[in-house]
Parts: sequence; C-alpha cells; structure tokens
Amino acid sequence: MSKLNFSEATLQNTVVHRVGNRSAEEGITFSHKPLELTDDLVEQLMMKYFLYPFQMPAYYNFTHDTDLELNEVFTYAKNIFENPDKIFERSISIAKHLYNVSNHPKIKAGEFYVVYLRNCIVADELVDGIGLFKTENKDAYLRVTRTEENFEMSTEEGININKLDKGCIIFNTERQSGYLVAITDGHNSNEALYWKKDFLKVKPCENNFFKTKKIIEFTNSFIDELANESANKNLDRANMKNKAQDYFKNNQEFISDDFVDAVTNSIENRKRFDEHKRMYETDNDIDFSGNFEIDENVVKSSKKFFKAVMKLDKNFHLYVHGNSDLIERGFDEERKMSYYKLFYTHEE
Repeated sequence: MSKLNFSEATLQNTVVHRVGNRSAEEGITFSHKPLELTDDLVEQLMMKYFLYPFQMPAYYNFTHDTDLELNEVFTYAKNIFENPDKIFERSISIAKHLYNVSNHPKIKAGEFYVVYLRNCIVADELVDGIGLFKTENKDAYLRVTRTEENFEMSTEEGININKLDKGCIIFNTERQSGYLVAITDGHNSNEALYWKKDFLKVKPCENNFFKTKKIIEFTNSFIDELANESANKNLDRANMKNKAQDYFKNNQEFISDDFVDAVTNSIENRKRFDEHKRMYETDNDIDFSGNFEIDENVVKSSKKFFKAVMKLDKNFHLYVHGNSDLIERGFDEERKMSYYKLFYTHEE
C-alpha cells in the first residue's frame, strides 16, 4: 500500500460530541449541529491534528462473524458515503455505539470527532474518507499575558495537536471487502483494544504492505532467537540483521527459502524458520503462504528492526553497517577481557 496523500484533502463537515465511560455512567454530551470553522488557521491545525499520524498507518477491513452489514460502523459509514449531508445524524449513532463499548474502567472520557474528508488519494485513487477521532488526554500549557505594567502567567488545558489519541479514516474504496480502514492508536494497552476490537470490529488488511510489515517483525525476532544460541551472538546477530536488511532492500518478492539461504545459508535453519512461521501465522491469524511482493515503503521505515548494534559493557556501542567479516573477536589473556578488532581502509 502506498503512502496516503492528503495534499488535496479538505474538511467537508466536522461533528464533535463528548463520549464518556459507560461503566462510570458518564454519559454522552451531544452537539446540536456540525462545527462551524470560520478561522483558516484553526482548520489547518485540525487537519494536521487529524491527518499527520497517518503517514504510515496500519490498514484494516471491517468484519463480522455472520454478516458485514451487521457491523455498526461499516453500516453507518456506508450510509454517510451514500448521503454525506446526513453525517450529523449518523454521528450521533456512531457516538452511541462507541459509548456502549466503552466499558473498561480505564477508558477516559473525551471529545469524539466525526469528520468527512474530500479528495484523499489512496494508491493513486481519489476517494472521500470518514475520519473518526477521539481525544482522551489533555496537556497543560503556560500562557503569558502582557498587561500595561508587566506580564502575567497562567495555565490552560488544551489539545496537543502532535498527539492524536485514537483515530481511524474509512476510505470509500474496497467496499465489498469491508472498506479500506487506516488506523492509528497512541496507546497499546489492553484497555485501548476496545477501539479496534469492540468499536470498529476490524481485521488486518492482508495486502503486501501488511505482509511485509509483519514478516519483517517476525524475521527480526527469529534472527534474535538464532543469535542467542550462538557463542558469538552479538556478532552473529549483527551479521544476520545486515543480510536480512539487504534482502528486503534488494528483492521485489519475498520467498521464504531464498530469505533463509541469504541470511543463514542453513538447511536446518530453513526448517526451523518454516516451523516458527507456521506458529506465528496461527497465533496471529496471518497467512504468509506463497510468495508476496515486498512493499518498499515498509522497508524504508523498518531500519530500526535491523539496527545491528553491539553493546560492549557500558563503554561502547558498535554499529555494524556492512561486512562483519572485517570484525575479528578475541580474548586478551593478560587483561582477562574480550576484544574486537576492526579492519578498514580509511576513516572519516
């Protein structure tokens, strides 16, 4: 999946309600009409607040055990796409649904936004979108005010536009599959799962973007496991991670056997890789069977997974970016300490 492009996007309608915690009987505070935006700067800041977290989101589809039409948010979104002028009425229904699933005692009350977006670009397709966003946390800000003789300082509570708590954008494409839904969530705690599991009821969109992201996460943990069994684990880990990164950078298609050969060149490790991959697929309800196209956008953003860093006591961090054959490990009998010898042609 290509990166989303919001360069042409505009806010068509914005509705705000306040949704509380149902278990605490906090209720819902409904607005009486859509938000009227008359300040261009406020609108620009809102666009940044809503859209910036979706530079590289996770993609999902709405789902339901028996009938997709029984998924509440899917059905409300479909009604809005068919008649955008009804967004206010549908926003009340969506807010009620969110309140009904907000049962965990740690779920915070907050403003809930339902936004209609025009002209979003998804994989070179121009589509409309529906944004659902919730603000649960507020930051304290200092305000300095000038008086006739001095300055005064006070505090205010407000929204940090760089920290969207929960959000999703439903794009008017792939309707038969449950629409394409981009999700961001600033919290990974158990109480936050209600957003995806209970409110939206979505499943991962198993496209090349999703598969590339997940196979990189899996292969990174598999490399760590292999390295931990080695007597020279730090150097072996660095070596395998560099080879793995090269594989994803230099290949357009992921093929399990080719990947294992490129990283470890071991028939035994190929068997272990297949066994662990099957377990990972079962545990995470993912299907990696067959080959798939590697998404280059995911590879570009995944450098942290293949960061080959050797931590030597508290004195040194050795970053290995290339040929680990130029590193030699040894032990100094006189000092009773291990060492690494590095070979290079010049230094910068």
